[in-house]
Amino acid sequence: MIKTAQTYGKLLAGLAAKDLDSFIELLKADGATLLAPAIMEAARQELARKAEANTITVRTASPLTSSFKDELGERGIVQEVSDPSLINGLIIESAGLRIDASIAGCLQTLATALKN
Repeated sequence: MIKTAQTYGKLLAGLAAKDLDSFIELLKADGATLLAPAIMEAARQELARKAEANTITVRTASPLTSSFKDELGERGIVQEVSDPSLINGLIIESAGLRIDASIAGCLQTLATALKN
């Protein structure tokens, strides 16, 4: 079976430090040690992709409470963005999902409904 640098990179990204020796032995056995630079880049890309998937962006007009941050932090990496134009409330975005619980969002929804 021929493995690409991306395949090895995904394997490397999922390894714990204790498994690194086994991974290196796998590369040697497969004769893939010359792919090491490309494998490292593929692993970096895989880790970045996983980190992005676990990022929760919260736009808010006022700072989040520490308890709310802690609760969200159990589900992913919280990135807080200050946005006074929201008036109050917040917008949460993660993995392609967007929840708008802001006053500005509610006013926009109301304005759209009134136009129709």
